[in-house]
Amino acid sequence: MKAGSKPAEEKPIEGKDLDAKRSASISVWFIVIPLYLIFCAVVKMSYNIHLHLFDVLDDFYKSFNNGLFGKMVAPALMLGLPAIAIIVNMISILEMYYDRSSRELKIRLKNKPLNFLILLLGILVLGLFVVYWFTKV
Repeated sequence: MKAGSKPAEEKPIEGKDLDAKRSASISVWFIVIPLYLIFCAVVKMSYNIHLHLFDVLDDFYKSFNNGLFGKMVAPALMLGLPAIAIIVNMISILEMYYDRSSRELKIRLKNKPLNFLILLLGILVLGLFVVYWFTKV
């Protein structure tokens, strides 16, 4: 057997093969939207800066605050978008094989620094929203 080749017993677990650059570019947008919300809230509350750019999002959110959007959809988006970014990057980074002879599932990580960075940012953003949600309630 050649060095670096897979044994005949190892079969890759089939799934959607995502290109690392494509999944990174998709995931960036899923993280930028919640990061923009966090940035606007921090700047507005910490530094008491009232710019129209920051107030647009706040006014939009306040107009829907009493309805279904404010109670269900907005939190689901702010938690769901980073979660989707994490899942998409995990799919592009992980490589799984099942070895039938030893009945083992082997998981390998591909070296994709941009995807790791976006994965960590997604975990950070999701963690910030979860901590905020638990401290708010």
